Amino acid sequence: TSGSDGTRTTLEGQIVDIAGQTLKFNAGAGKDRAIPLSRVAEIVTSSSERQQAADALFAKHEYRGAVDQYRAALQQDRENRDWVRRQIVAQMVWCYRNLNMPEQAGEYFLILLSGDSATPYFDSIPLGWRSGEPTPAVEQKAKTWLARNDSAAAQLMAASHLLSTAERARVIERLRRLSSDRDDRIAW
Repeated sequence: TSGSDGTRTTLEGQIVDIAGQTLKFNAGAGKDRAIPLSRVAEIVTSSSERQQAADALFAKHEYRGAVDQYRAALQQDRENRDWVRRQIVAQMVWCYRNLNMPEQAGEYFLILLSGDSATPYFDSIPLGWRSGEPTPAVEQKAKTWLARNDSAAAQLMAASHLLSTAERARVIERLRRLSSDRDDRIAW
């Protein structure tokens, strides 16, 4: 962790969870400690060979191979740490974004949010603020997101992809409502 005076402290133990903006940590003294993520400079942990391979492919911008390895890490490696699983899902969102596959990126982003609504990986949200018409597949998926009254994030993703379609008036109205959402990340 990093202190306000710039000093670094190394902690050893087990990460219980990373959710929202907090890391829960157990150093073996019995009681878990909560540390704000803003004070965490680095996390060193073990990961599966598939996750390591995926990370290496991602670093080389080989996103298709990376997403396949991340999927295998989730499905076959029996990773039971929820915080690591959410980290892998966030990386999958980035892969799909980089592959220009917003439908898949959006679906994985919604999976990520379902596991932690205050996720520290919110910056991976696949928004599509582009001029021009989306593909028919993207438009159809965005319409299903727009209909999700249970998810402001889904509606925001939808609006970003549908702004230049025949849905424009409806989308602008939805964006107005979202601008006062209780989640500042959505309202912004």
